[in-house]
Amino acid sequence: MLTFLVPLAAGLISGLGYAHLSSVRSQVVRVARRVVPYERTHAIHKVVSQGRAFGKGYSGCGDLWNYVLDVIGAPDEWVNRDSRRRGTRWVPAVNISKPWGAALRSGAAAKFRRGGSWPKAGDLLLIGQEPAEVAHVLVALQRTGKRTYRTAEYGGGSNRGSAGTRTFDEDGVTRDSLGPRHLVGWIDADKIPTVAKYRVGATRSILHLGATERRAGA
Repeated sequence: MLTFLVPLAAGLISGLGYAHLSSVRSQVVRVARRVVPYERTHAIHKVVSQGRAFGKGYSGCGDLWNYVLDVIGAPDEWVNRDSRRRGTRWVPAVNISKPWGAALRSGAAAKFRRGGSWPKAGDLLLIGQEPAEVAHVLVALQRTGKRTYRTAEYGGGSNRGSAGTRTFDEDGVTRDSLGPRHLVGWIDADKIPTVAKYRVGATRSILHLGATERRAGA
């Protein structure tokens, strides 16, 4: 139980710094910030990834997107998760394309354009390429420079949950251990629709979803 309480307390304290952000945007930042950095063996990581991080060849970057969207109450067509309260089951190979596709259809997705706008804190970034399942996704926690962000990320070779920093050049290219990757676009947090009955709440998300999924056998 203590492993859950520490990040919850930290999230509540840090959340005071997000008052200038819109409601949904600030929720995205708070939810994502609370679940990094954790190894895949940690109880909080297992709530986010639903235990899939141990699968051979599995990269759970999309699990972070779907966890965040689930907690803030995005509609079912945006979320790929085992969820008792939603009555949904996780589907392979749509972890990124399902929410990205929903964002494209609803007008919430912004495509990167050189010389155009840049993501804000709380936006959900897609880097790599389309089709989206061969890409990588992350959450922007804070914009610290013109093209530099503090980020929350899952997946990669270790499948850990990481809190890090990414810098993009003017062409939208960022570099990491996998080489250069291009910013395809992002989901604008201000345009994510939410459903009241699905909202979990900032203080209850980790405890509530963890308990619910254990009861459901997820």
